[in-house]
Amino acid sequence: MNFYKVVNTMATWSNRKLISKTERRLRIKILTDLIHSYHVHLGGRGWHSRLSDVILFNDMLVVGEDLSEGISKQREHVVPCKLLFEECFKIFEQKKESAKVEVESLLDKYLKVVIIDERVSKVIDTTLGLKTSMPEGHDLPNCSPYCRINIGYSSVSESSYNNIVWFE
Repeated sequence: MNFYKVVNTMATWSNRKLISKTERRLRIKILTDLIHSYHVHLGGRGWHSRLSDVILFNDMLVVGEDLSEGISKQREHVVPCKLLFEECFKIFEQKKESAKVEVESLLDKYLKVVIIDERVSKVIDTTLGLKTSMPEGHDLPNCSPYCRINIGYSSVSESSYNNIVWFE
């Protein structure tokens, strides 16, 4: 791994992170309100998990990148969006006063993207069958956000989880 590339990448992401931290919180509040509206008015029907990508831009979601040389890269949500938003709708179904705060916290913790080796992404989605689920025993909201990524990298011998530079 090229040291200059690591330092340059981290500096770029640090600058973006400083600018976007407050903006990310604001946009998570907007996304929470949108999810709540879908729940109240449509029962959650018609929700597409990629709506979050319109509200929270890539700079606000990416928390790490594999800087290995010579690999094809793929964006991978640390928790599948479908699963994350289903959990948000479950929280709203409970009709607690604290529901919006709980959903904001859940989104802040789990709505993240890592740029990883494309081979690892395929293993996670197809070989391990984790495209829309978390590994057994790793249920929301009490699991490590990165367990799918960890398991994916441990399943592909040529890839190294240690080459991921984390920005948070």
